[in-house]
Amino acid sequence: MLRWKRFTYLSLILLIVGVLVRLRLYFSNRSLWFDEASLAINIVDRSYAELLKPLDYNQAAPPLFLWLEKFFVQLLGNNEYALRLFPLVSGIIALGLFYKLAVRFTSGLATPMAIALFASLKYTVYYSVEAKPYASDLMVALVLFLLLRAHSRPTLPSKNIIFLSLIGSVSIWLSYPSIFILFGLELFFLLHSPFSKLSKIVLNRLPIYTSWLLSFVGLYVATIVPTMTNDNLVSSWNRRYPDSPFDIIWLLDSLGRFFHKPLGFWSITDGIAIIAFIAGCIALYRQDKFNLLLLNTPILVTIVAAYLHKYPFRGRLILFLAPFAIIIVAEGMVFLLNQFRYRYLFLIGCVVAISLLSPPLILSGQALIHPSQFDFDHIRPAIEYIKSNQQPEDIIYVFPRAQRQFVYYASKYNLSPAKYILGTEKLPDKDNPNRKQYLKEISQLKRKQRIWFLLSRTQLFQEEGFLKDLEYIGQPLEVFRQPDTMTCLYDIASK
Repeated sequence: MLRWKRFTYLSLILLIVGVLVRLRLYFSNRSLWFDEASLAINIVDRSYAELLKPLDYNQAAPPLFLWLEKFFVQLLGNNEYALRLFPLVSGIIALGLFYKLAVRFTSGLATPMAIALFASLKYTVYYSVEAKPYASDLMVALVLFLLLRAHSRPTLPSKNIIFLSLIGSVSIWLSYPSIFILFGLELFFLLHSPFSKLSKIVLNRLPIYTSWLLSFVGLYVATIVPTMTNDNLVSSWNRRYPDSPFDIIWLLDSLGRFFHKPLGFWSITDGIAIIAFIAGCIALYRQDKFNLLLLNTPILVTIVAAYLHKYPFRGRLILFLAPFAIIIVAEGMVFLLNQFRYRYLFLIGCVVAISLLSPPLILSGQALIHPSQFDFDHIRPAIEYIKSNQQPEDIIYVFPRAQRQFVYYASKYNLSPAKYILGTEKLPDKDNPNRKQYLKEISQLKRKQRIWFLLSRTQLFQEEGFLKDLEYIGQPLEVFRQPDTMTCLYDIASK
């Protein structure tokens, strides 16, 4: 009993740390990065009705998420805090929901281990403070999983039917992948129901399924079909799909990538996490086959959707699956640690537990002290620097990878479109070393006197090569750097 209480206290402490890390990152108020700014421009510039239409800048997001973002911008002003408030709230609620999930599906040491991972892994933390729908996807997935598990008995009273109908219908408009939780879990429970009672169960739950279906059809017609006319967005998804139903290489590669991102196990630890996951599946198979299949159902349904070319099984788009995999990984760590009779398995368990728990916990501890490690595309200080040091005739030249962020912040800092140029040529990189096009565009600026160049998402060798190129066409005056962003001032007329 005392041991159980200690695990409970440890779990609660880890939850508090998870909340503090998310709040610390939120109040550090880093700049919007490229993707966030792309979505933010749509949210700020459009009305609620216009947000139902295909979004600009190759963006897609659920309507209810966009409306909530719009509401907070109108309520709190056009700023990073307003845009990230709903993801933050979603991330913190997800922590509480994951605690309930861990208590329900794990026991003993596995509970605090699971909570430690969910509270501190890089992407479950980071996406809680990004102005994108991934944290709300995570929250909705946990809400639906817990609710459907609690209401999985054969027949439901009318009030529960109405409640599940409303929750599911609203969730579909708030989170695109919610359909995989709803469909997957209900199919799972039906397949595990006695065949003699199946027709009675389906008839009882028919109002729920009907409301969900009507909600999905409405969403599909209103937003998904128009979004699919965006060729750039569709082609980016198509590259993530398997080539055929028998593409096993894609499946193995995708499952391997899953442990790297979105789970957030880095370098060799993603392979170690796979070992822990397999061990967890073995442990759950011995303890409770029902729970093993239940936890894997959302993952399996999403993989099937990818094989049908309906939803990519890649990266941040499947962050909502992280809680279920983390539970299994935690069970795997404890399973290996409990193999006292087999010394080598026990030692492997110790290595696995230390390797998987230490990096994210250290990262979270560092984030509490230095949240800037999560900064990139930190363009706002660079724009502020330009604004405070520019002369009336100065021109700002913005390279493509900095343009979405710059356009978002330009209106906030009263930078007139007449005072900046949005370049068309990217800096050369290792994959495309051709420098002629970008140098040709830069050389056409020689008629200008002083030009601020703004770069973002660059590598050091690109910056060094760029500064060396500029020496042939102008005199360097100032250079200002931030994480993944640089601005420099050149007097072009001096040469």
